[in-house]
This record gives sequence, C-alpha cells and structure tokens, in this order.
Amino acid sequence: MGRDPIGFTPASMMARQRLGLPLAGRIVLYAGRFAPTHPLDLLMDIAPALMDRARLLHFVLIGDGVTRRRLEAIARARSLDAAVIFAGDVPSEEVTEYVVASDVGLYLSACFGSLPHSFSIDEVWPFLSVGRAIVAASDLPDPRLFVQGNNIGCAAEITGRRSRDMENLVLAISSMLMDDRARMRRAENARQLGRSLQADHAVMGFAKASMRRAAVL
Repeated sequence: MGRDPIGFTPASMMARQRLGLPLAGRIVLYAGRFAPTHPLDLLMDIAPALMDRARLLHFVLIGDGVTRRRLEAIARARSLDAAVIFAGDVPSEEVTEYVVASDVGLYLSACFGSLPHSFSIDEVWPFLSVGRAIVAASDLPDPRLFVQGNNIGCAAEITGRRSRDMENLVLAISSMLMDDRARMRRAENARQLGRSLQADHAVMGFAKASMRRAAVL
C-alpha cells in the first residue's frame, strides 16, 4: 500500500513513537467500552483475513470493561499478540494522540435487542476531530447512516449471522485500508464535519448540533 499524506504525516509518526506503536504499516483503532454490546471478538475472527490483505496491519484497542480479559486470552490463543494491541484506559488527551497515530477508526456495536444500546456522535468524535475515516459496523442503522450519509467512511451491517458479519466487516475495513485515495477523501470529509459540528456547538450546544446533523441524513 502506498504512503499518503494523511496516514503517514510527521505528526502521525511522532505520535506512534511517543506511544510505542509500530512505525510501519496501517493501524485500525477502536476506542470505547469492552462490553457485550461491542463484539470485539468479531474483530479477532477476521484479523487473519485482513492481515492477509494488508501486510503490517495492527489493531489498537483503547478502553476497558468486562470482556477485555476474554479478548486478550483469544488474542494469545490465536497468536495475535503482535497484531492486536490492548492499550487499556487512557486519558482523553491521549486518545487524540492515538487517533493521530492511526489510519482508520472503528465503531463496532451489536445487541440484536437483548441489551439496550444506542449511537452517539460522541463515540466517533475523536475520529472527526482529528480527521480519520471511520468504519461503522453495527446492527443499528444510525451509525451506518451517519458514516455513509456524510461520506466519512464505510459501513458494515451486523446481522447476527457470524459468517455474513465477518464478510461484511472484512470488506468494509479492507476497502478503507487498500484504497488510499478513498480513505484520504473520507478522512478529510470527517475533518470538515468535525469542524462544522464544533462551530455549531459554539452556538447551539453539541447535542442540538448532533440532532440537526442527523436530521439531514
């Protein structure tokens, strides 16, 4: 894959050095809770297929929660220790540095009615504020429509059928990793959207700005 001005800027390389992250290759970043409503085990299932498509690929997972130990055990059992990096809980200002170091942001959620969950723009705000393409994978339509409608990444529907979900997520993530130009365009769109929402926030508050942006989709 070619190096592009968004994925491999001096700021990105410096952030990777400071955080102790791999300097070569692409980074897919998840920042959120480790909970049943965020099925990160699906990411473990598709990691080998993605690594076959994109060499030197790393997954950095920020956050903590009830499913973290099980996910770490899965990563060890599948010899994914070098590819999957569990960063733990980090301060909000450090989250931004992780986003700077990354190439693609990941939003992943699913519950199929068994547990309540909803989508908030706050969950993808770090990617918007820095300007990173987002893969939104969910059984909820809202995050997928938000990402697709604003052309800031790629969406994957989570259906509850494991093989189908794996295929959808592999296609969505690989499309952002393999197509440098598409990723760059969507990253810039994300950056512009973040600036627009920030400007709206100064006038009417972030919640109202989010509602207004969602209403145009």
